[in-house]
Amino acid sequence: SLAVDRDEFFVAIRALYDERAYNPALKRLTFCLLGVAAPRDLVKNPDITPFNIGRAISLRDFNRTEMDAFIAALRPLGGNPSSWIDAVYRWTAGHPYMTQALCHQLILQVQKTDVRVSEQGLAEYVESVVQARFLRVGRSYDDNLSYSERRLELAEQRPELLSLYRKILAEGSLPLADSDPLVQDLQLCGMVAPVVTADGQRNLRVRNLIFERVFDSSWVREQESHRKLLQATRRWQERGQDDYDLLRGQELAEAERWASLHPREITVEENSFLRACLDLARRDAERERLASEARI
Repeated sequence: SLAVDRDEFFVAIRALYDERAYNPALKRLTFCLLGVAAPRDLVKNPDITPFNIGRAISLRDFNRTEMDAFIAALRPLGGNPSSWIDAVYRWTAGHPYMTQALCHQLILQVQKTDVRVSEQGLAEYVESVVQARFLRVGRSYDDNLSYSERRLELAEQRPELLSLYRKILAEGSLPLADSDPLVQDLQLCGMVAPVVTADGQRNLRVRNLIFERVFDSSWVREQESHRKLLQATRRWQERGQDDYDLLRGQELAEAERWASLHPREITVEENSFLRACLDLARRDAERERLASEARI
C-alpha cells in the first residue's frame, strides 16, 4: 500500500546486499519484512525482481513431538502432562498461536477454579475450554480467526476460494498444487495447511479442528448466501429494479436467513432489495390464493 514502486524498493535492498562484496560494513545490515503476501503481490516486473535468487522457506505447524516442549509449562495442571498435550494437539494440530493460547487458557482456568481434572475427564475439560476460548465467540474476539475470515472476505477471488474450501471441508483433503494461486491465497488466509499422507502424497486439509468447527459447512453456506445476495442486489439495481431479477423460493429463504443472522452487516441497498423480494413473494402468494379460490 506504500506510494513507492515495489520493484524499485526490492531492487534497492538487493543492491545493498550485493554491495557487501565491496563494503564489508554492510554485512551488519539485515532487512526483515513481516507480513502476509504471495510473491505475485510484491512483484510487478519479473525482469528486474530480486526474487530470482530467493529461497522458499516452508513454515510448518508443530508436530506432536515438538509440542512436548510445552510439558514443563503444563505441570501445574496436575496429572500426566503428555495427556494434556494430546488433548490440546487434537484441537490445534500444532498451530503455534492456538497451541500457546489454549495452554495458557487451561493454566488460567485451573488456577482460577482450583479444580483437579481426572485422566478420564481431561479431554472433556479441554473441549469445554476450547468452546469458551475459540468456538463460541472466536470469529468476533479471537484475532487469528477474525483475520482469516476478514482476509477471505476481501479477496478478489472470494467465490472461488469459498468453493475450494467447501471441497476440502467435504472431502477431508485435496491434492496440493503449490503453483495454484487459489491454493496460495487460501493458505494465506490460514484456514488450510499442507499435510503429507502415509504414501508421501502432499494434500491440503483444513488447518485444525478449531478451524473446522468455526468455519464449518453452515458458515460456508452463509458466506455464499451473502455473495448471492450481493450479486443479485447489484444486478437488480443495474437493470432498473425489475421484478424479474428479484430472488424467489429457496434463494430468497437463504438470503433472509443470512440477513437475520448478520443484521449489522447488511447494507441499505441489500435491505431494500430484500424488502422488494419479500413484497413480490407476498404478491405472488396472494395471486396464487385468488387463482385457487377462482378454480374452486
